[in-house]
This record gives sequence, C-alpha cells and structure tokens, in this order.
Amino acid sequence: MAFNRIFGILIAIGIFIASIIFFAILPTLEFRKQKEALTLIAQVYEQTWRQHENESNQYTQYARLIDSQSNEFDQLVAVLRNYNLKPTLSGKSLTVSGKVSAQAFSELLSAFGNAYTLEINRFNASNSEKMPIQISESKMTTFDIRNLEVKSIQYNEKLSKR
Repeated sequence: MAFNRIFGILIAIGIFIASIIFFAILPTLEFRKQKEALTLIAQVYEQTWRQHENESNQYTQYARLIDSQSNEFDQLVAVLRNYNLKPTLSGKSLTVSGKVSAQAFSELLSAFGNAYTLEINRFNASNSEKMPIQISESKMTTFDIRNLEVKSIQYNEKLSKR
C-alpha cells in the first residue's frame, strides 16, 4: 500500500509539474516569441513612418517654395523693365536683348541663381568695353545682352533635373 501511495504522490506531482509546464511556462515562451516578432514588425513600421515623415516634410518645403516662387516669371519681367529692357513675351517664355550696367547684369544673374521655375534656353552676353578692368581710372562698364531666352517651367521638371 505504501508503494501505491508513493506512486500516486509521484503521479500527482508529475501531473502538477506538467500542468505548470503546459499552462504557465509554454504560454510564456510562446508570448515571448510573439513579442519578439511584433517588436521586429514594429521596428519596420517605425522606419517606414520616419521615411514617410521625412518625405512629407520635403514635399511641404517644396510646396512652400512653389508658393513663394510662383511669380518668378513676373518678377523677372519687372526686373528687366526696371533696367529699360523690353522683353518680348510669348506664352511662358521671353526673349530680350539690350545693354545694361554691370550692377544690373549682376542683379539679373543673381535672380536666376535663386529661381526654381525659370530655365535659361539661350544666353549670349559680352562686355562692351575693350578693357573693362583698368587700374588707373574707374569706368562704368556695360554688358551687351544679345540674346537671352528664358522659359517658365513646372516646378517638378526643375527638381528632376537637379
């Protein structure tokens, strides 16, 4: 009878240990596997979200630039008329020729440096003085713009070229 009792106690302890393994330890191990898998998926989602935020911020900046530079073509026409140049307008492009001072020429070139929606198709200019730089006397030099053709383009086209 003692043997049956010891055998019964061992079976009960075995069932108790098996129930602890099946109902406590195995679900915890399964939970850890699921947690690790979900952590990896969450990291992928986090990286994707950061990339989306970066792209969204870039597009927002591009939109602000488009809004601020939307009238570059009109500003260029105003600058040209300010320096007594008569641009010939045809749709979204203009052509101009004439003589301007060095300061006006510099301002014209800097206007193109800051432009996002203007594209220069042709630009032919030269200094009209024989010796523009002289040490002894200061002279106002002028530039002869023979052919300047500028076209207003879509902002996206300009971005794809840079």
